Amino acid sequence: ATNLKIWDEETKDLHAELWSQVEPIKEGRTQEDVVYEILLKYGIDLTVPIEEKKLDGKTVFSVGMDYLLICLERDLTLDFIENMLKAYPDCKRVVFYDESFKDDTVRMNAQQLLKRYGIEDIRVI
Repeated sequence: ATNLKIWDEETKDLHAELWSQVEPIKEGRTQEDVVYEILLKYGIDLTVPIEEKKLDGKTVFSVGMDYLLICLERDLTLDFIENMLKAYPDCKRVVFYDESFKDDTVRMNAQQLLKRYGIEDIRVI
């Protein structure tokens, strides 16, 4: 079973498909559930160390000694993303919610900022 609707092949009806674009996480799932699912999708061993840290009031998960950062919060600003990158300078991979960004402008600027900090793998779910 999957926590992410987009990966769930059983979701076939149109209403559910449309709703999944608004809320990608199934009801009742925690951020931790989704973090472990992301690790599985990446093929990362579930025994790797995961550090959960609050940064500017938002939760960031650092996987495998900053190998991968996962932030499943909403309303992320460029300032927050820059603070996150400064807090984890060795990170090369980041995963966000598609809805993490207020609009496409913030998303595009965030992508440029991440690339400037040397992030090689940026994914949104």
